Amino acid sequence: MKKVLMSMYLLLLLNQEGSAQLAGDVSIATAPLDKPPPAQMFQLTAEQYNNHFDFRLPNDGRLLVDFLRLSDWGEKNRLKEITDIAAAQARFLKDSFSSAYSTKLLEVNIPIDGAIIAFNYGEDLGGKKQMAYKEGNYYQLKTSFDTIRVVKNVRIREKPLVDSGLVQVQYTFILKDLSDIIALSEDPNVMDRIGSLADQEINKQRKRWPRQDASHHTFMLAYDPEAKVPMTSSNDDGAALSFIGKRIRIFLGLGATVYTGNAISPFLDESLVYMLPSRSKMQRFVGFNFTGFGFFNGDAEKKGYVSYNLEYGLCKQKPYGFIQQKTSVVLGVMLANYKDHNKAIFNMAFNFGFNSFLSSGFGVASDFKKDSKDALIYINFKFNL
Repeated sequence: MKKVLMSMYLLLLLNQEGSAQLAGDVSIATAPLDKPPPAQMFQLTAEQYNNHFDFRLPNDGRLLVDFLRLSDWGEKNRLKEITDIAAAQARFLKDSFSSAYSTKLLEVNIPIDGAIIAFNYGEDLGGKKQMAYKEGNYYQLKTSFDTIRVVKNVRIREKPLVDSGLVQVQYTFILKDLSDIIALSEDPNVMDRIGSLADQEINKQRKRWPRQDASHHTFMLAYDPEAKVPMTSSNDDGAALSFIGKRIRIFLGLGATVYTGNAISPFLDESLVYMLPSRSKMQRFVGFNFTGFGFFNGDAEKKGYVSYNLEYGLCKQKPYGFIQQKTSVVLGVMLANYKDHNKAIFNMAFNFGFNSFLSSGFGVASDFKKDSKDALIYINFKFNL
């Protein structure tokens, strides 16, 4: 798998516009930010991390660290190593920017073996016309912070369940000036102190969590050197509630259905599902589904249909409040309740979400008998509640 990963990097390098060699054996590939780079190469998506660290740096800078599992941090921090690599790229690029007052972006990707380091860079000149006037002179102002984002590929997990298994940690430096990263590299005491305190807090948390890599765990660290307690932590010690909030979800739909015999009746659709682990934009789920519809006409006629099903489908990662758009298939048993008898028949249905508020579906229920009086076809339209 590592050979495949390295091949992908080499192909990337061959397509870059230019390349350069720094001191030592580390190769650097460069490209302007005319086209957005692959998200997982230079920036992790929100679905790719559970743990978030926020460290204050000298000169009003900040370092944000994001990763998915607590074990991804490793036995010891890599803050000094990451800072040195970022500083090396900043030194190399210091003459590549057109203005000292522009907002600069430097994105770095470090492979597992660290042999080839790819990066993109760019600048925004939007604030170029902002000036200050003092004692007869005009001065150009720098109004935005520079950003250095480093994605470190740590290792490849064995037998991954829902992704490629590539373990990545993202380090984002937010600095007043790109040169601040060089100062951080030249003064190792800052990163050594932050890294040491972070390691201590992580080791404490690992002892509290029997399963440190459980998908519902979230761990956060904040460092402020001027605070009474410089390093503070927070987590989801209420694991059961956190698990329910992240993995268990309820879908509810209320509307109308049209079914065999040109009958129209109210329709209720409810699902209790488990959200499967996923790092894609669409979330897979599996669970139990309940539907009910029918009509009553005094003592003359009474028909009711209730189904109990297994459901599998997809939905968006982030719902609109409690409302969720979903697409799914359900299989189960429908109980046909008549005035004089009840019967269990096979049920299969499909659900489609138009948006977060409206959805539709259709289904077929049958006992697989010729000329069956119990079989029916139904179509429903409902509001997602």
